[in-house]
Amino acid sequence: MCPTFSDQPVNATKLVALGVGLKVDRPTKSGPKSVEAYRRQVGTAIGTMIVDETFGAEATYLKRVIASSGGEEEAERILLQAIDELKYH
Repeated sequence: MCPTFSDQPVNATKLVALGVGLKVDRPTKSGPKSVEAYRRQVGTAIGTMIVDETFGAEATYLKRVIASSGGEEEAERILLQAIDELKYH
């Protein structure tokens, strides 16, 4: 992941912790040297993920967990239940 702003850095950190990817921070400086270093870091991260099968295995596992969680309908049910509980407390 190459997060830029908003929730992207937090989400990238979470995905790294889950073992499904690597994070490469965007350069804080401009210019050809910074761009070249960034490209090398991205290339290294991609190469690592291709060679290390752990990333694919963890991504497949996470996909199964998400698919078995009930999807949007279950998330909506949980949120509506929480709202109802707040109304009565």
